[in-house]
Amino acid sequence: MTSSRPRPTYGREVSAAPRTLAFVEHPLVRLLSFVLALGYLGLPGVVPPVPVTGADWLVALVSATLVVLGRWAPLGVVLAQSALLLASVWWSLAAANPVQMLLVVSLADVAFRRRGWPLALAVGVTVAAISVKLLGSVGTTGDALTLLFQLGVNVGIPLLVGGYMRLLRQAAVEADRHVAEVELRQETETRAARAAERTAIARELHDLIAHHVASIALRASTARHVAAQEPEVARALEDIRATAANTLSELRGLLAVLRDPRVVDADATVALMDANDFGVALDALIDRTRQAGLSVESEVDPQIHTLDLVRRGALVRVVQEALTNATKHAGPGARVTLEITLDGNLVRIDIANTGGNSDARPHELPSGHGLLGMRERIQLLGGTLVAGAEPAGWRVHATFPATAEMSRQS
Repeated sequence: MTSSRPRPTYGREVSAAPRTLAFVEHPLVRLLSFVLALGYLGLPGVVPPVPVTGADWLVALVSATLVVLGRWAPLGVVLAQSALLLASVWWSLAAANPVQMLLVVSLADVAFRRRGWPLALAVGVTVAAISVKLLGSVGTTGDALTLLFQLGVNVGIPLLVGGYMRLLRQAAVEADRHVAEVELRQETETRAARAAERTAIARELHDLIAHHVASIALRASTARHVAAQEPEVARALEDIRATAANTLSELRGLLAVLRDPRVVDADATVALMDANDFGVALDALIDRTRQAGLSVESEVDPQIHTLDLVRRGALVRVVQEALTNATKHAGPGARVTLEITLDGNLVRIDIANTGGNSDARPHELPSGHGLLGMRERIQLLGGTLVAGAEPAGWRVHATFPATAEMSRQS
């Protein structure tokens, strides 16, 4: 049936974060620092301010290597890059530009991986080193606004990029935590629903066995009086009666152990029904749904009444839960169709609702545990249950073998 509760979408909301982080954290990405450094010094189209020497190549390679180490010691790499930039201003001017670019990359790495004083220290050292380099290249008479613009580009942009990547990582971690919590809650709810349904089945099993054992005890007691003239027969019948009585007592004790009032709803189980009670129970469920303001059209195969007690209980349980969900989620004005057929050795249940509450969301699962309980009940009989949204409402379709022999074969 339809429900108005939204389902969590934590994983979809931050789907871009894991892919972006996986790209940034890939080891081969850091090797691009060598491409930048060597490309700047070696490509014909890039002209350094002075001729390139062996010292320039060495400084550029050291700076690129430091970027590779930034994943483990980002603050130490920024300090080393800043010192290397200051040194290159005096004795390796051709390598100063690539070192400055790699220092900017290292600062973004710190903004991504560190917060607080390590980040503040990295920013201060970077500003000082780049200022010295820029003043050395433009002279002390250079435009102050140009200097501030250069610092803003070389420091502000890496801080923004690194901060954005840090937020992505936090979002991904938070999403993973929420997904884990949702999965754990769903698993717990599923186990609770199955435990409740199996407890209800145990209660019905008690009713079923007790019905037959009580009948055996009653017939044995009657036969014992009839056969009073035959002592051996009377003793055998008395033994049967006593055994049946003990069995009933043990069944009641076992039921007390199995039943947990915290998880078993008083209306979650179907009492023992004979063929006539079975029809009365179905009619009562349909009438109660109609009284709630829903229109119910039912078609029940008369052969359904030949089912055994366990299958009657399962059938009534599915109908009960499906109609209850229709009442809760579709609401007054909805139209419900109920069809129960016995197709050869297979029982088919088809329940659908349309119309009703316009605020309900037909594409979402019911919020309770009833669907889990129905599926558990049908699976124990060797059948299947499918529940899902349709354009105009919700449909529940269940099938299960009509006899225990067919259940064992399936």
